[in-house]
Amino acid sequence: MNEPETYNDRIKKKSHRHFIGGTTPELWHHIGKMQYHYLVSNGLEPHHKFLDVGCGSLRLGQWLIPMLNEGNYYGIDGTKKLIDLGIEKEMLFDVASLKKPKFAYNYDFDFNFIDKFDYAIAQSVFTHLTAAHINLCFKNLNQKMHPESKFYCTFFEGDGSSNPKIDSDPNRSWSYTFKALEELALINNLKLTYIGDWQHPINQKLFLATLDV
Repeated sequence: MNEPETYNDRIKKKSHRHFIGGTTPELWHHIGKMQYHYLVSNGLEPHHKFLDVGCGSLRLGQWLIPMLNEGNYYGIDGTKKLIDLGIEKEMLFDVASLKKPKFAYNYDFDFNFIDKFDYAIAQSVFTHLTAAHINLCFKNLNQKMHPESKFYCTFFEGDGSSNPKIDSDPNRSWSYTFKALEELALINNLKLTYIGDWQHPINQKLFLATLDV
């Protein structure tokens, strides 16, 4: 997915929160806290290595970076400007320098900045991707997983009949059936478990991906 020159203009116009769906302060903080609480309730601990796929301006990172042990947060996003603004605007008291999070900037799902992860999430990422990019994400994730790795991911559930006929775009939406995602995962030796409703404010459903061993 190529980054159009207009992305930085959109961020400047909308703000680093609004660009990724934080249209109100309440929604911004709620979705970040929701992810944080869900992950902790499902076993995430400070010693785990965590991969934040589509970390954006650190809606989740602002919670996880302080909690995780030094160097255990890995965030990837295609738009470096978002991450820079997240560090500048959302991280307080030099926590980012103390905890040493690691970042990668690309739309190719190049996860080579991490060896293996224990937990990962992609919140409101697949909702903006074509099937080809989802397949690429699954393919590259597989290389960074061990038998106990857990990858949580949200998606809009639907038949895809109204999906845009364009390349992946962070400001457009795609929907998929769980079966369609499951088939893409199986191609890449991943097993999906349907979680479904997890009280997301705009009804994004949730699944868990693990290695198919």
